[in-house]
Amino acid sequence: MALKLGIIPKDSYIRHWLSGLSALETPRSYLLLVAMSAVGSLLKRNCWIDQERWKVYPNLSCFLIGPSGIGKDTAIDEGVDLVERFNGNVLYGRTVEKQAVTMAKAEENPSCWLVPGPEATAFFGRKDYQQGKLEFWTDILTTKAKYDYSSMSNDKMTIQGPTVTMMLGSTASWLQRNMPAGSLEGGFFPRFMVLNENFSAKFVPLIKYGSNKVEQQERAAQMDCFYSLVEDVVVDFANQPGEIILRQEAIDYYTNWYYNRFDIFPAGVREYANRSRDQLLRLAMLSGILRGRRYVDREDMVFGDLLLQYTMSTLEEAIKPQSVEQQCQVSYEFILGKLGPSPRSRVLNVLRKSYDHTTILKAEAQLLQSNLIAKDKTTGHISITDSGD
Repeated sequence: MALKLGIIPKDSYIRHWLSGLSALETPRSYLLLVAMSAVGSLLKRNCWIDQERWKVYPNLSCFLIGPSGIGKDTAIDEGVDLVERFNGNVLYGRTVEKQAVTMAKAEENPSCWLVPGPEATAFFGRKDYQQGKLEFWTDILTTKAKYDYSSMSNDKMTIQGPTVTMMLGSTASWLQRNMPAGSLEGGFFPRFMVLNENFSAKFVPLIKYGSNKVEQQERAAQMDCFYSLVEDVVVDFANQPGEIILRQEAIDYYTNWYYNRFDIFPAGVREYANRSRDQLLRLAMLSGILRGRRYVDREDMVFGDLLLQYTMSTLEEAIKPQSVEQQCQVSYEFILGKLGPSPRSRVLNVLRKSYDHTTILKAEAQLLQSNLIAKDKTTGHISITDSGD
């Protein structure tokens, strides 16, 4: 089920971003999370929520999961373009040594970098040049005061104030087969907002020719508006860094969520529960900032909570192998998304190429029971239920 965009505060700058990119097939949830991640990277350590013994900075890393061609790389490319537009640091390279050396030699404090990896197959794995990456990034994503790194060819180097934002992408099947052992239990995955999607937002054969000039101009105007607002935010915090204050209604909401948060995490991914306390603060902080504020109110907390719940709802499916019936359900929805409301026989004929009759019937029954698909009583056509905005 698609993310309901109605959870986004109505005065959020993100709405301009989503409107500007509305012609893309890319899932809106990907675009939403990448925009927040990119802005968090640009803000560096210029704003924070104070936890007395540590500070929560807005560096929000994301891991986009979905089938090939769904738009993971498109979303990440948009995020990279946003960061580079405002001269943020983007770290490229395939080896830990080169990446660490780049950060250390830049001699920045804090050392703030966006690390894109649209295809995690080239970023993590079991090849020799990839060894050690998981441990390195798990450690450096903690935003400590410094990170000491010793390489084989250099003396001991120190990365001051590492504030890293990662944008990674992968298919669920690759992730389940090849992600290094310990990535969940060892704390790597819980440092990310992991977003699993199975379907594109829509199907667009030719973006330019699928809309008229007025629509194209409106999208361009929305993007210009978003860029202008982000520039104001980044410049403001660069000139006047400061603490983001939690209003009392936000404190009350967060406190209640904190004590009940384990309920929203599936049993197989409980490792996320502890890390999620800072993730919700990051989401709420970025929400407030992207409304032009230096404080967080209840609406920001609600937005962050709902977005976090949405990512958690499909997280276990993404990192643990699916049953054949679950795979069939995904295929059923995908076919309907591509065909639109269709005769049941047409959908079943496509599914029979990959699944047996019993599996299809069980998958269909579950989808109907969960109200993910519906049958029109008049025409008999099957369609995906309207998730709304």
